Amino acid sequence: MVVDMHSHLRGWSPDAVQTIEELLSAAEDKRLNGIAVTDHYDLDNVSDSGTKWIFDPKQYYETHLPFRKAPSLLSRAGVLIGVEISYLPNHIEEIKRLAATEEFDAVILSVHEYDHIDPVIDCKNLFQDGLSAAYGRIIHAIAESAMAVPAADIIGHYDFFSRYAPTKRSKMLYSHAPDEFDRLFCIMIQNHQALEINTGTVDGLPTYLKRTKK
Repeated sequence: MVVDMHSHLRGWSPDAVQTIEELLSAAEDKRLNGIAVTDHYDLDNVSDSGTKWIFDPKQYYETHLPFRKAPSLLSRAGVLIGVEISYLPNHIEEIKRLAATEEFDAVILSVHEYDHIDPVIDCKNLFQDGLSAAYGRIIHAIAESAMAVPAADIIGHYDFFSRYAPTKRSKMLYSHAPDEFDRLFCIMIQNHQALEINTGTVDGLPTYLKRTKK
């Protein structure tokens, strides 16, 4: 069974452009068994237009409830209702309450900034002492988030920060931070959490490995 567990919709996530109908059509074309709508819930983020990256969980659930259908091997394009929560230690109690909401089929917990540094805006300071040091700190922070919010089902895009590293050879590998990765995996196993695998990273990895061998 193939289910895309991470997607955003126009009107709910400021960085999204697709409607749920367009998402379902794309899922059918790709012969997916299902998708999950998991829009952003980021208590500290505000778009350029002044829109907060949050929504009313009850309204969100009720709006998408008519589309909700369990994914199945016998059919395609089942729909799950979830949320992607940005981990922010200063909002930990609200985040834990939201993650424990029973209506959500899936809760993704993502770290989008480290030590108040947003990699989209300020990647140089984040990576000033090299990839391994930066990635070690980031994976440690992701492990801390997983431990702090055990109700989360999925640990989101662990390699998010690698997209903004100031070097072409920036793929995040286990060898960059083996101890930190091992700790993260142990916490996830204890909490029964899954690790999101970004398909763009997987598709690019063979090319990256080929370049590094030259």
